Amino acid sequence: MFSFLSFRGRLRRRSYFFLNLLVSLPLYFLSLIIDETAPPTAFVLLLLLFVISIGQSIKRFHDMNLSGWLTLLLVVPILNVLLSIGLTFVDGSHGPNRFGADAKGRAAWAPTQTAATQSWTAAETAD
Repeated sequence: MFSFLSFRGRLRRRSYFFLNLLVSLPLYFLSLIIDETAPPTAFVLLLLLFVISIGQSIKRFHDMNLSGWLTLLLVVPILNVLLSIGLTFVDGSHGPNRFGADAKGRAAWAPTQTAATQSWTAAETAD
């Protein structure tokens, strides 16, 4: 139920995109209204949304079989934009990896033999 608060596991691109939309919009509006007179609950909500956003980025890195520590690079200007684009559009690793089962339920990637490679290997073995 509270898997969005976890830093473990993997997260698909689609889920990452929609969860980021769901988190980014309230973050944006909260950042507009928060000032010195804002109630403490607004700051708590802002912190909670920030932690959820970090957790989603970590899980997305895990889906690509990369360390969640790379999330720290999201604070580097210009690099953060490139990483955010990559997290949104780069496909995760096929099959299970060190962070868990494939979020899409795919088996590990294995090359398939096409008709062209079959004829090439058959000609090579005939020699």
